[in-house]
Amino acid sequence: MTDSQKSDETVSRPAPEAPDTQRPAAPSPAAFAARHPAPAPGSPAQAAPKPVVAAPPVHSTSLEEAARFARVEEDGHVFLIVNGEEFPVGQYPDASRDEALAYFVRKYDDVASQLALLEARVQAKAPTTDMLKTLKHLGEQVAERKMVGDVLALDAQIETLRTSIKEAEAAERAEAEAVKARELAARKPSWPRPRRLPPRIPPPSSGRPAATG
Repeated sequence: MTDSQKSDETVSRPAPEAPDTQRPAAPSPAAFAARHPAPAPGSPAQAAPKPVVAAPPVHSTSLEEAARFARVEEDGHVFLIVNGEEFPVGQYPDASRDEALAYFVRKYDDVASQLALLEARVQAKAPTTDMLKTLKHLGEQVAERKMVGDVLALDAQIETLRTSIKEAEAAERAEAEAVKARELAARKPSWPRPRRLPPRIPPPSSGRPAATG
């Protein structure tokens, strides 16, 4: 047999199977409980997992719908129409009317999407930290009237969210106070109540005169 035949035989030979090793036995329920003991009665409960907030779909306004709330001039100046009153939004020069309109509609859609996400967080009972701050910032953008869309609908949504967030904050404070009270009660030592002794009754008098010397 030549050296090359020896080499081919070595490569083609299957590797020996590894001996079967016995798998470790699964821990018994008692052993598992010993490793992961249950919390003692009265101990503070573990923090609840944060709720998962599903992002709502991105808001999108068609140009046909947005045209009901805007007027666009030939030079790219765009005006927002609210209850028959016009507000100058801005200018998008060197573009068609549709392009100028679409630019300011995207500003509206961005705010509407952020409000929808904030609303989803409130409904999912997410922590209210910075919610009112975010809502205030969005409200200021809508109040500037520098976007094109149904801004009155956004105004109404902002007011509804403001009420919902304040209610959620009150619920969070009440829950925090309840948790604090439970923790204080769990740490307070439980002293046994003192036994109440019956009143002492003096022994009855014999009625004999005391002896004199």
